[in-house]
Amino acid sequence: MKNLPQSFLINMGMEQEKKEITDLLKEKNEKIPSQNLFFKQDNFIKEIKNKENSNEKFDVITCLNVSKWIHLNFGDNAIKLLFLNVYNLLEENGIFIFQFQNWKSYKKRKTLSDHIHKNFINIKLRPEKFEEYLNLTYNFKIIKKISTTDKSNEKYDDRPIYILQK
Repeated sequence: MKNLPQSFLINMGMEQEKKEITDLLKEKNEKIPSQNLFFKQDNFIKEIKNKENSNEKFDVITCLNVSKWIHLNFGDNAIKLLFLNVYNLLEENGIFIFQFQNWKSYKKRKTLSDHIHKNFINIKLRPEKFEEYLNLTYNFKIIKKISTTDKSNEKYDDRPIYILQK
């Protein structure tokens, strides 16, 4: 029970109290998460298609520090498709854990190739608008925003982790 994933605790709306979790699981007659928890890795953009009719549904989807590369390699349509697929694959009240790079980070990589540069200059949905887009388009609500600023490591800008609920 000590190693429960943070997403489980957030989803259950609980503090990290072993006794409370155990009592809740007994009440609901549910298995301990380690007995029914699995992870799946997927590339939403490799095959650019809408996952609207997928039978798979997930309680939690994470997307950490990859949105810049999706955006620079495939453009605005791909980042919008990422958000659409996350929405379609999440259960009602599911959790989307999302961390993205800021626009300054994009600028540093815009000259990696002609293809990336072309996509960069055509980007309309900038990262600072992701939160608003997710809320207005899919009604995602921010549950928590975790700052990741680390003064000891100047290499990374602040890349907060957004915990959003469908």
